[in-house]
Amino acid sequence: MDDYKNFNAEDFLQDDFFIAWVLHPTPVENDFWEQWLADFPGRKVHVDQARRILLAISIKPVSPPVTDADVHDVMTFVKEYGYRHETEERRPVRPLFMNWLKVAVVLFVVSAGALLFYTQYNQPKFTSKAAALQWIAFTNKSGQSRVIRMTDGSVAVLQPNSSLRYPNAFLDSTREVFLEGEAFFEVHENAAKPFLVHSGDMVTKVLGTSFRVRAFAKEKSFKVVVNTGKVMVFTKQPAAKAEQRSVLVLPHQQVVLEREQVALVKDTVIATMLLAKETAQKEFSFNKATIPEVIEKLEAAYHVKITYNSRQFDQLTVTASLSDLPLDEKVKLLCKAVGATCSFNNHEITIRKN
Repeated sequence: MDDYKNFNAEDFLQDDFFIAWVLHPTPVENDFWEQWLADFPGRKVHVDQARRILLAISIKPVSPPVTDADVHDVMTFVKEYGYRHETEERRPVRPLFMNWLKVAVVLFVVSAGALLFYTQYNQPKFTSKAAALQWIAFTNKSGQSRVIRMTDGSVAVLQPNSSLRYPNAFLDSTREVFLEGEAFFEVHENAAKPFLVHSGDMVTKVLGTSFRVRAFAKEKSFKVVVNTGKVMVFTKQPAAKAEQRSVLVLPHQQVVLEREQVALVKDTVIATMLLAKETAQKEFSFNKATIPEVIEKLEAAYHVKITYNSRQFDQLTVTASLSDLPLDEKVKLLCKAVGATCSFNNHEITIRKN
């Protein structure tokens, strides 16, 4: 938990995990930050300063909300007093004062209108989320990986003998899925909606990153390996010590949950990771590479099978950098470059020549 040990207030204000904790705290995250502050008390002044700034600038809903009647009253006031012509019986008002009065009234009307717009368009809809939400459960019974594209743009590459349960739409403040087995995730970044992978007693929380989770119920340990971004891993087991209940994992690191000891153990990944940022910039920058060569790289990195007719593409080449794109965008850009189309139907990737 020493990854923040050199942060100052400005650094914390730019950290997505810190922001998410301040604005949407959870008990597990509170445990993490309490333990971290106990380990690094010298950072408390910076943490407190950053918290005060975030809480001061966070937008809170209008209470009570502005009603149509409020706006009607303001408009009546404006018509009657703000723009009424002077009469002979009325004592003349100094022009400068009248101008300021009009400005003040107009500002009040604009503010009231803005508040009305905000409250009307941000009121919760009186529809049942439970009725609209449907859960999709997919089990990979094949001998090769299957690709799952979720409505937020996130992608999961599900390994054989693994299951993933996910909603048809992410309607809540978090995006939550449930994994049994192994999958590689590329999560579409959305700091306002953290992405959580539940795997038995382990929860993996991200804001936008790529990582692999292995959590088979019959195995004695679960594992999370991070390719890009930051990942927070928690254990829901109550027997865990506070300092072992959560851990922050960075690229080229992994964390293992030893289920019997109820402990999270973090370590460095020595093996080459094709999708790690530095490696990907090299591996996925192509100069007149043939389409089969590019597809072979994608299959090796993501452990997926891409179906295509090699005879139609073996003479076509592409020059492009695909390193910063998720899997589906890589495939789409590749197809656009050579005049092909792609589909992700039935959890498979297929490329066809136009």
